[in-house]
Amino acid sequence: MEKLDTTMTEATSEPAEAVPPGTIVNRSGRRILKVKMVDETDPFLLAGYKLAQYSDYDKLEKLGEGTYGVVSKVRHRPSKQIVAFKKVKLEMEEEGVPATTIREIALLKALVHKHIVRLYEFIMHNKNLYLVFEFVQMDMQQYLQLKQPIDAAIVKRMSYQLTSGIHFCHSRGVLHRDLKPQNLLVNNEGDLKIADFGLGRDHGVPMSMLTHEVVTLWYRCPEILFGTNVYGTGVDIWAIGCIVAELHIYRALFRGDSEIDQLFQIFQVFGTPTSASWPGIEDLQDHCKRFPVWKCKNLRKVVPTATSACADFIRRCLIMDPQRRFCGWQALQHPYFKDVHTGHTVCPKAFEFEDHEPMYQCMDEPG
Repeated sequence: MEKLDTTMTEATSEPAEAVPPGTIVNRSGRRILKVKMVDETDPFLLAGYKLAQYSDYDKLEKLGEGTYGVVSKVRHRPSKQIVAFKKVKLEMEEEGVPATTIREIALLKALVHKHIVRLYEFIMHNKNLYLVFEFVQMDMQQYLQLKQPIDAAIVKRMSYQLTSGIHFCHSRGVLHRDLKPQNLLVNNEGDLKIADFGLGRDHGVPMSMLTHEVVTLWYRCPEILFGTNVYGTGVDIWAIGCIVAELHIYRALFRGDSEIDQLFQIFQVFGTPTSASWPGIEDLQDHCKRFPVWKCKNLRKVVPTATSACADFIRRCLIMDPQRRFCGWQALQHPYFKDVHTGHTVCPKAFEFEDHEPMYQCMDEPG
């Protein structure tokens, strides 16, 4: 069985037909990505089977279509296992494989975690690139439509799994940058996998200049809406807060139709930020001193089914000042996850971190 070990290589004139399976080439036949073999002890792999032969798969049904490809449910005949194919069309790509696809392959190779979708293999066939993923029954948006009302214990478990997976990404120096229900896969039991790393990228400290054209509008954090191109892990933590709220109310928490409308909807719930609540806000590119003034609401009136602990968790994820917003280890340590059940075992010590101070008290809600 082959595992992706993506490394950039020197250009070669070797023709595409002569390149072995598991290698991506561009339109001119230059090799740009290669893989290595791995042993069969990897628990995520279909042990004993090679997945790089296109003819070994039978298409069962089309699952969806996005900007860069079509996703289908397929059966791998030798193993009789169901997997997912993501077909990336290359005919119209002058530069060969899209940069987002190369980035997604490279990141998923490095991010092996039980709450991140597993990429098994990729295959070049008839000018198309096929990514072979583990199969998960639906995305979170579909789950929300089909499973209402969702049991509070499942909501908590999914919230924990999402937070755990993103904390793993951040601890490996990776930002997802496009968290939303459509990019989160959920099985019938309510277990979650983070998917679609096409906008993901490595980050470091201090943060470098990054594009602010990331994250679907409804899940976009205030600093990006204000035009900053220097940001960090808070971009994903904000999206987590929005998604956890959505698991309770079955619709997006903020549904702006423009960047300014999105900001105003955030202000209407959490109050209009000032230099006192967000030091440095006046230096952001798109800040305006003449914004309407709203007062902070009690979040439990906005998300009425949330417990006090859950509402506090959401509020800490959605603090507008990114310097005061949760980071991953703080989020996992929050009392909301005190008795979380992961689907396998109760985790009462999931948030005991020797390297950090204990979590502080829940924030007071406005009346």
